[in-house]
Order: sequence, then structure tokens, then C-alpha cells
Amino acid sequence: MKDKTLVQLKIQDDRGSIINAHVEYFSPSWPDWILEFTSPITEKLSFTATDVFECLTQLRLELAKHGCKPLCAGARLDVYLSGMHRDMGSGLSAQIMSLGSEVDWKDLQVGIFDYAEPDSIASVEEQWNYYGSLFLCSYELKIQHHNGSIVEGIIHESRILEPNNIKFTSVVTPDIQANGTNGFECLAILRVELEKYGYRPLCNGARCDAYALPMDIDDGGIFVHILTIGKLPNQVDRVDTFDYAEPPLIVSVAEQRKNYESWIDSIKSVPESELVDYL
Repeated sequence: MKDKTLVQLKIQDDRGSIINAHVEYFSPSWPDWILEFTSPITEKLSFTATDVFECLTQLRLELAKHGCKPLCAGARLDVYLSGMHRDMGSGLSAQIMSLGSEVDWKDLQVGIFDYAEPDSIASVEEQWNYYGSLFLCSYELKIQHHNGSIVEGIIHESRILEPNNIKFTSVVTPDIQANGTNGFECLAILRVELEKYGYRPLCNGARCDAYALPMDIDDGGIFVHILTIGKLPNQVDRVDTFDYAEPPLIVSVAEQRKNYESWIDSIKSVPESELVDYL
């Protein structure tokens, strides 16, 4: 069991009064986490989940019944947990995201228990809806014909709805709809359809050395990792699935899968405890 960590937490009630409270979190056994909340407004509360952010979410829902909200970054409208923060950080930090700008997982990370001003705090539902609104987008995707010519198409993507879906439009193909459980899977379907017309997409998700790992799938398949034989990837190896990639790097779905399986074979000597976040 991991030792308990104590964090001071300010709570605001529906009259605007600030109440001092504290939480303690610990992991009794993998993958569970427990969050214990102590304050003058309720009896001691305990929440269990597979990451601390989800424990905090449960606490927020309970506090809302009492007209209260925690003044911490994990309750901000513009903060949400990414798959990488969940898998590699146990949900103790999260991502600050903004409408109208590219979402960069490497930028603007914040501890979920860091203090946040009252005006920045949202309900669980408001936070979820804001997060979902970030992932309705359209952007350019270059495709290349077998003869070498390159054409610009447009991807219309819903990254948050289940199932995820992609609609691709261009002047050289009919509209193509691809539905899947995540963006990487949708792209694979799109790649197979484009091949029927002699085209392939020029993006990271189609690279010979790229693949969506479990943490990428948790984030909706909007990121992939660049894989090197015999090595585990790190944060700098994570790239946007649909960002441009040079033509020589692009391969078929089958060849990409084969390369991924070769990478899996190359890391079999790595201790199993180090592979949890990658396989």
C-alpha cells in the first residue's frame, strides 16, 4: 500500500463562505485509489476509483448535494484528465484546454488539488460538456495518389462522441464516412477506403513507425506514439494522429500493424511492471 498523502482543500458553500477541509489519498493495491475527505460540513467521506481524478469527481458530486464546491484545479471548467495523465500519473495532474486553440497535451498541465479561484469552478456536467465541445472539429488532411500527386481534403471529426466518427471530403473521392471506437481506428478504416481510389493519407497515424498505445486510445485515439525497436517511448514520442507526415514514412494498415508487432517482440525483455502503461 502506498502511504497516505494529505492535501489541504478549500471548499466554497452556496453563500460564498470559504471552508477549510482536507483530503488524503492513497493506493491500497493496484489499480485502486482511495480519497478520504474531512471537513466541518459532512461526516468523513471516502471514495474509491482507479485514478484520483475520478475520486475527486465523486467528491464533487457529493459536495454539490450540500451546495458546496471544492476550489481546486481538478474542478475547473477548462481542466480535464487525459489518458496519459491517468495511466502514468494516476490522475493527480490534468490538462488545461482552451476553445479555439490546438489542444497540446504537453502544455499547461496542472495538479488537480492546486488552488483555483471560485469563478473558474464548474459542475461535473459543465466540465464534461466543455471537454466534449473541444473535440468537434474540421481540418485539412493531405492525401497522395500512387502517381505521387498530392490533394488536400478535409476531415470532419467528432472525437468525443461514441462511437467516434470521421467524414472525409475531397475533390478526387466521394465522401467517406468512417465510424469506430476512437480516432486511430477511424483513420485505419479511412485508409482502407482511400486505398480503393489509389490514395493514402499523409499523417502521423499512417506512419510506418507509429501506433496508438492504450493511453492513446484512452484519449480517443487523437495521439499516437512513434516507436523505436527495443525501446519504450516517452512523452516526446507522442504526436497528433492527424498532423502531417512526409510521404516516405507512410505505409498500409497491414504493414503498420506488422511493424507494431515487431516492436512488441523487441521489448519482451523489459520487466512486465514497466510495460503496464504501454501494452
